[in-house]
Amino acid sequence: MQFTMDSLIQSSAGMALDMGLNLDDMLFKYGVRINPDLIEDYQQANPIPVTVGMIGNNPDIRLIPWLYNPFSISTSKHPLVNNLDAVMFMMASSMDTIAAPGITKTILLHSSNRSRRMPAPVRISMSSLKFAPQPELYKEKQIPMAVLLEGRFSSIYANRLDPNFIRVYQDSLKKTFLETAEKAGKMIVVSDGDIVTNDFIQSRGPLECGFYKYTEQQFANKTFILNALEYLTDEYQILEARNKNLTLRLLDTTRIKKEKMRWQLLNTALPVLLVIFFGSAWFFS
Repeated sequence: MQFTMDSLIQSSAGMALDMGLNLDDMLFKYGVRINPDLIEDYQQANPIPVTVGMIGNNPDIRLIPWLYNPFSISTSKHPLVNNLDAVMFMMASSMDTIAAPGITKTILLHSSNRSRRMPAPVRISMSSLKFAPQPELYKEKQIPMAVLLEGRFSSIYANRLDPNFIRVYQDSLKKTFLETAEKAGKMIVVSDGDIVTNDFIQSRGPLECGFYKYTEQQFANKTFILNALEYLTDEYQILEARNKNLTLRLLDTTRIKKEKMRWQLLNTALPVLLVIFFGSAWFFS
């Protein structure tokens, strides 16, 4: 989809249109489709600064979640994204997997469990931030945004070339046109090109890939790209060998609020008391 946030500076609204890359047939043949739409993520969205009023002579600027800027927390156990931190997207489209003989499809990155698709053309307006989104409208779960394809890919030109062209091709180059690849290959398709871009701040210059300037949070875009390059080019699967399994446990927020003081004292005062006790015992012994 073609849309830039800079267009909202001059006008408070704009239209996101299909970019028309003309890759639909080829990707469909490989087993995946990028849809002409935008993902709105209610649960996992990065905020943008918005002026909500005035405080005296100064504008009151607050960070409000922008549903078109989702971040993905992968649940896949694939070594490429296992234990990977959140990956940042900007204006991402949804993806669908298509039946393709001999192709194995693995969803690497996806939206949260409260998402929806907005088909093109999408009217994007800053005025929408005045109204709180309604959670019941975001019913779709884990919309694919990055898919790994593995197997023997079929050519998009199979059964489409003129027989005379194939004959000339074989006579001149002494090669046979292959409708299916002789060896298995790998391909990663991502529905947002901004995943590899670097942002820019006038005072600091180019920022690191995956750094979100409004919250100064570092996302794992760079790690994901490096993992992807390593997985696609590594014939000996070093990425799988060095991959570790880590289980993150969620904390009980209710218990945290109830027992906050107890655990603070346990982790700060108790070590000091133990040092004093053992130091005194050693000194007076």
